[in-house]
Amino acid sequence: MADVLLHVGVGKTGSSAIQHYLSWNAEGPVAGTNYVYAALMSDGSIVTGSALRQRAARSMNGYVSSTMTQPYDLAGLSRAIEMHRAAGQRLIFSQEDWGRKNSWVPDALVRLGEKVDVVAYIRPQIDYLNAGWWQWWAWDDRFATLQQFYDWFDRSAGNWCRHLSAWTGSAAVNEFRIRLHSSDVVQDFIAQIGGSPDAPADHQKNTSLDPLIIKLYTSLPGIRTPRNSALDDVLRPLLGGTGRAPWVIDRNFADLIIASARDDNRLMLGLLDDEQRSRMEDDPRWWTSDAYTARFEQLSTGQYQLSREEALQVIEKLVAAAHRAGMEKAAGN
Repeated sequence: MADVLLHVGVGKTGSSAIQHYLSWNAEGPVAGTNYVYAALMSDGSIVTGSALRQRAARSMNGYVSSTMTQPYDLAGLSRAIEMHRAAGQRLIFSQEDWGRKNSWVPDALVRLGEKVDVVAYIRPQIDYLNAGWWQWWAWDDRFATLQQFYDWFDRSAGNWCRHLSAWTGSAAVNEFRIRLHSSDVVQDFIAQIGGSPDAPADHQKNTSLDPLIIKLYTSLPGIRTPRNSALDDVLRPLLGGTGRAPWVIDRNFADLIIASARDDNRLMLGLLDDEQRSRMEDDPRWWTSDAYTARFEQLSTGQYQLSREEALQVIEKLVAAAHRAGMEKAAGN
């Protein structure tokens, strides 16, 4: 077991929920283990403990993760690892972007002479792409449809064996565990670090966008961009709603995704432990579009503009939220 564990995503597999849980439990060891959550900042500094939790409290999305881009100076990372190693503690870092095939992190760790354990989560490509459309690409002016994005990405988006290749062959990796996305990824992550299964159930982040919020975004072009997903977390408690994000993948497109990912999925089976391999083999969502027949019947028509009644509903909810905030502020004074 290495003294550093990296959680490297991937996107839309509960990364934000894991980061939220870790951020709010940063003031001591995580879940009864000797792991401490840390975040590598863009200037090369390391944040831990109460300072990290305070950053999470001030953040729009309520959590802190490590930087996506490589800091100029990584000496602080080496010092932090050594300091916690001397105290008998291990460090956890989390950044879903580190799971990309061109991640800078493996080479940097080799240069530092550090060995790490790595955990990554994956999910079936069709589920990932539909969720990712509403998380990122729908708000990118370059793409009018999800299939346009998929073609632009050389039809390999979600081919996890390819994307995680920077880690599978890295000399910096002591142990690499690939896990299948589950309904409670926080509890699964805690189990991976040998922790007590005591995580509360309120750490769900970046969950499916309610159709009302999607319609608000599309009615106000530019308000949502691929990189300001924190706005989703602000609006969810204000506007409520429990609807699922629209389904945008038809059967023909699903067949294309399945065919494009099949060879990569077969390679992935060889990287999984016995239990995870059996789960992937038995889950039809990896292998056939028939698993999504019910979703095809819910295929969205693409009408995403707010109706007059829905616009009034949004205004009413936002006014009510502003009133509650004003009352709370007055009560605090």
